[in-house]
Amino acid sequence: MKLDEDQKFQALLAELQERYRAAHKIRERSVQFTLWICGMAIGLGWLLISQENLMIPQRIALTLLILALFTGTLCFIWGLRNQTGFTK
Repeated sequence: MKLDEDQKFQALLAELQERYRAAHKIRERSVQFTLWICGMAIGLGWLLISQENLMIPQRIALTLLILALFTGTLCFIWGLRNQTGFTK
């Protein structure tokens, strides 16, 4: 199938628009995911500092869970950044 220059340009333009829509959707979902994870970490942090009767193993477990959520979120965002080509 032969395409003239205008048809090639239109096909490339359509592909570029689709890529931008997909990248926008990925960013939107990653923001929602990150906010959800941050909310969990804030809630767990609040539980950690507000409860005076937590035993040491419970405090350690909550602290490790908060750190795991934070690390997982950073890895997720870093992976998205590398995958979508938004590196500087």
